[in-house]
Amino acid sequence: METIPNISNSFKCINTEEFNSIELKFFILNESAYKIEWFSKMTGAMATFVTFNNVEYTVTRQWSQSKNLENFDLTFTDNKAAFKHFLLNVDVIKVDPYVIKRAKKCTTDFFTQQEGLEKITNPKFFYSRLQSSIGMRVNVYDQSSKDNLIAKGYLLQLIGGKAQVQISERLDLRARKPIQVFPTKQVALI
Repeated sequence: METIPNISNSFKCINTEEFNSIELKFFILNESAYKIEWFSKMTGAMATFVTFNNVEYTVTRQWSQSKNLENFDLTFTDNKAAFKHFLLNVDVIKVDPYVIKRAKKCTTDFFTQQEGLEKITNPKFFYSRLQSSIGMRVNVYDQSSKDNLIAKGYLLQLIGGKAQVQISERLDLRARKPIQVFPTKQVALI
């Protein structure tokens, strides 16, 4: 995984918006470099979307200090894929769906403006059944049977139709890697 260059401290915050327990911050460095921070006051976790050149986009997830979970950075070359991944992995735990929609709309407006895209007047935001489970304990079931629990762990992020899980307890899981990816249909909130 790549890390964001240290020049991120040079960004200037141009706007802060609050939506109940969600705090959004928008930063600009220059014409082609900007950053969006989505901070959850409820969990202490932050998701960041950043580009320095409008060619490469990095999505970062930082957990609160109290969680013993792996932070992650993912780098994309497609702006829309990166932004979709960002919105799919922001913290929405115990937040009203209407408030989430308003926060995502605010974020989308900034993104389209910075990317020079047409403003989206009535966006339809994809919501995964697991999005409110990010950072929480989950069960992982065998792909052939929902009755066979193979592991327990913490949901780190959603990647397309898959869930990345930090394994805390192996029951019938053969692979020994501490972080693994499973189809979302195999993962359920405890």
